[in-house]
Amino acid sequence: MKFSIIVISLFTVLSCCPDQRQNYPDGITASKIRLIEIGMSKTDVINILGQPLMKTPQTHYTYKPFNKDTTIVFKEGLTFQYTKRLEECNYPMLWVHFDTTENKELNVSSVYAKHYNWFDDMGIYGVSKNDKTGKQTSWERDAFEELFKE
Repeated sequence: MKFSIIVISLFTVLSCCPDQRQNYPDGITASKIRLIEIGMSKTDVINILGQPLMKTPQTHYTYKPFNKDTTIVFKEGLTFQYTKRLEECNYPMLWVHFDTTENKELNVSSVYAKHYNWFDDMGIYGVSKNDKTGKQTSWERDAFEELFKE
């Protein structure tokens, strides 16, 4: 009896979680996402990936409490979301983050993609600026190419 309940429960969970359904606009591919670089403008990103599904304003701050002269630096930002969350448990997400620069323009500060699946989520792609060298760094997992197919 217990075995039957376990099998039925497992079947129910598996049927609710399809392998993957596209949750982003056509034209969003791994190769296009790789074209996004730190410092690009919103217009540059839209020309490559198209309009995002969602735009969310952000405010970031840096607080240095251990310094005698406590410094709080506020930066206005924006996040473009190119994917939508699904009720299923297996889907990718993609965000492009913008921060204000010295000239008060919003430019790409990072790109991040995650794969939400079953019991966990995992980063599958990232681009950011190395704080020590000031250079752009990126990384990706095999799942990135699989989830954002050509």
